[in-house]
Amino acid sequence: PLIKKWGCVGAAIGTAVSLIAGNVLFMNWYYHKRMGLNMYRFWKKISPLLVSTWIASLGGWVLSTFVVIDGWAAFALCVALYTLFYGIVLWFVGLNEYEKQMAAGLLKKLCPARNCDD
Repeated sequence: PLIKKWGCVGAAIGTAVSLIAGNVLFMNWYYHKRMGLNMYRFWKKISPLLVSTWIASLGGWVLSTFVVIDGWAAFALCVALYTLFYGIVLWFVGLNEYEKQMAAGLLKKLCPARNCDD
């Protein structure tokens, strides 16, 4: 019915509604009530990651409106800028202290052994 009325947009709306109803509402209720998982705690812990993803997506949208990608060099530059922006946002908004320590340890392993802390 949605496709007949709104075409492709109707198909997207129908898909979004069914995914939200099934995967978000019903499955979270099932995990919480039937399996005994604390879904409130889960969403509280994962919400900083969602916020950082939204901020990074907004930054990517802003980048795409101001930069014209007309070749591989421009594309690589945009990818590098977006990755750097997402990493910074993730560090300050999305990661907890334990995750920051793990990431810092990984970065130290990737850095050469001489004067890594400079």
